[in-house]
Amino acid sequence: MTPTLFREKKVNKTLKKKGFVRLPFLSTSAVESLRLAFMEHKQSTGEGFCATMFSDDVEYKQWANEIIRQTLNAGFTEHFQPQFHLLYGNFMVKYPGETSNMPLHQDWTYIEETQNYRSYAIWIPLQDLHAENGSLEVLEGSHKAGNQWRGPGTTCPFQEHEALIREQGMLSAQHLKAGEAIVWDHRLAHASPPNLTNTPRIAITAIITPKDKQTLHCVVSDEAKDHGHIVLTNTSFYTQYTIGDIANYPRSALFQREYAKTTLQDIKRWRQNALSRGFLFSKW
Repeated sequence: MTPTLFREKKVNKTLKKKGFVRLPFLSTSAVESLRLAFMEHKQSTGEGFCATMFSDDVEYKQWANEIIRQTLNAGFTEHFQPQFHLLYGNFMVKYPGETSNMPLHQDWTYIEETQNYRSYAIWIPLQDLHAENGSLEVLEGSHKAGNQWRGPGTTCPFQEHEALIREQGMLSAQHLKAGEAIVWDHRLAHASPPNLTNTPRIAITAIITPKDKQTLHCVVSDEAKDHGHIVLTNTSFYTQYTIGDIANYPRSALFQREYAKTTLQDIKRWRQNALSRGFLFSKW
């Protein structure tokens, strides 16, 4: 039997239809502890968008992974099915300025995806989000896209349509409160405008995968025209290796590079189905 992600059935229905759900998750004290911990340990120069997973410092990545997973564990056990686990966690920070803009994209592939098996992200801001500090934007229903292999160097089929998607108001802003979680299917297209305030916008995220599925990482080098590499992974891969450093990765297999044919009509249809009348529960 295919496992569902959440213990609550109606939440799974919303996730399947829209591609994401929102729910209260961290206490005020947990949010403040994480925020202070990051500020005490931060390594960035304070520009643009930064994620701890892209650091070259193994100990720093291990520290971020451990503190985030430990903080999430209690809520994870309460809300999620025991067939799933947290693969790794990291801080994601937008420093003030236009360079912190994040264009429309999909997250990486973490398992071999089928109709019945998907991986997910849980993402939690450590301050209230609004239009000026880099709130999250989602393209509802876009998790229906069929591109299987996603990772550094791969092509996102939504980016060529981003201007029209924005022009037609198809992105839904998610103004989450500090400690509120949004969970999405990794195929869901999402974006985030720049942080135009005077303070960093800090969030945590963690990867959720089925316990019984082998995790993997896909990457296409700058030189490759028609193929990429698949590396079998575990939690330590994301802290021990430098993302994108293919030459030093463990042994990998090749995959045929995809050029997914996603049209604006496809996107409109998926979004309309996600917004259609019926079961519309999307927030606890």
